[in-house]
This record gives sequence, C-alpha cells and structure tokens, in this order.
Amino acid sequence: QESMNPEDEVDEFLGRAIDARSIDRLRSEHVRKFLLTFREPDLEKKYSKQVDDRFGAYVACASLVFLFICFVQIIIVPHSTFMLGFYLTCFLILTTVVFVSVIYSCVKLFPAPLQTLSRKIVQSRTNSTLVGVFAIILVFLSAFVNMFMCSTVDLASCMAAEYNITPDRVDICLISNLTSNYSLGTLQGFCDSPSPNCNFPEYFTYSVLLSLLACSVFLQISCIGKLILMLIIEFIYVLIVEVPGVNLFDNADLLVTAN
Repeated sequence: QESMNPEDEVDEFLGRAIDARSIDRLRSEHVRKFLLTFREPDLEKKYSKQVDDRFGAYVACASLVFLFICFVQIIIVPHSTFMLGFYLTCFLILTTVVFVSVIYSCVKLFPAPLQTLSRKIVQSRTNSTLVGVFAIILVFLSAFVNMFMCSTVDLASCMAAEYNITPDRVDICLISNLTSNYSLGTLQGFCDSPSPNCNFPEYFTYSVLLSLLACSVFLQISCIGKLILMLIIEFIYVLIVEVPGVNLFDNADLLVTAN
C-alpha cells in the first residue's frame, strides 16, 4: 500500500473525526444514556420490531455455560441420582430450545409446526425474552441446586455431642487431632447424616458467577432487564447461603483452617 501524502492524511483524519463527532451527537440527541433506548417512541417501536435471527446462537452460548457448570459440579460435588436427572433434563430442554431457534435460519427444511413455533419465538420480542429468561433460570439453578443434596449438619455441634463437650469448646486444635474422622476428604455425612458432605462449597459460588455470563449473551433483553435479573439471582443465592446453607460454608471453613 502506497503511503499517503500529508494533506491526504490530514483530510482522512479530519473526516473520521467529523464522522465520529456526528455519531456521538446523534447518539446524545436520540438515545437515552442509561436505558440505551430511543427517546422517540416511534423509533423505539420500529427498533423493537426488528427480528434478531441470532437468538439460537444466544441460547447455544447459554447452553455452553451450562455445560461448563455441569463439568465443574460433576468433578467437585458428590454424585447423586438427583444431579444426574436434573442435568439431563436441563440439557434436553436447552438442546430443544436451541434446535427450535436455529430452525428459523433454515426454516424451509423442517415441518410446518416447527416452522411456526420457531417464528413465534424468534420474531416476537416478548416470546424470545421469556425464552431467554427461562434459559438463564435453568443455568442459574444448575449452579447451586446440588447444594440441597449436601449434608448441612453443624460440625461443631456434631463433635460436641460426640465428645460430650459444649460447642464453644470445639476448636481448630480438636479438629486437627481428629483428621481421620473429620477432614476435607470425608464424604460421608457427619453424625451419620444420610446426605454426603460437600467440603468445597465455594464452587457453588463460582458456578453462580459463571451463570451470570448467560445473562450477557441475550442482546434482546434490555440492560435494565439484565441488571434486575442478575440482582434477583444474586439475592436468591445469598439468601440460600445465609439460611439453609450456612452450616455448609461454616463446616468448610473449620476443616480448611484445621487441615
């Protein structure tokens, strides 16, 4: 490529600067900064009618996040029939949604009922948003639902009852001396609990953070909608951690400190 002379370079630079300034001016005049919507209702209505034929790709990305979460949970969390059944069900549902959504791109190759269903989902902003939120909820549930299969017996109370002492006398030294019975490698529930121990509950938190990526891929959901959805997800998870799952994390802290 031949080098441009200084005058042409200056002209090109000024042209780009003017174009960028014009775009910024149009954006400030017609778009709300925080909501990222058009100020004029007619323009917003026209934009909302635009069909986003990449909806199937969004669901596929959410499904990929779901598979990563499954991979982490299967390695870290003790296996159960519930885990297998729930993950298989979610996988089949997400695969079906991806399949139906992708049909829109090659609609003539499939039966009429599937074509109609695909059009109703992809061509409707409301329907595609509802399906997207449903997919996000499935991914979110897959991140922490196995927590309810873990033992939530209080380790300090369990050891206090076993050695006939008060719970406040259970300390790190006592646990360190009993590593054969109480350690991070112990999968059997404490105090003969029928549920297994989940000694690495922090991976539930990592999985929930990973599930938030599923919110970002659905471009047809507004920024405010994504923010509200993520806040609800985090609030629900914090509530679960602080109420039914608090012993799970307290036990893990004791075992990590003692070992």
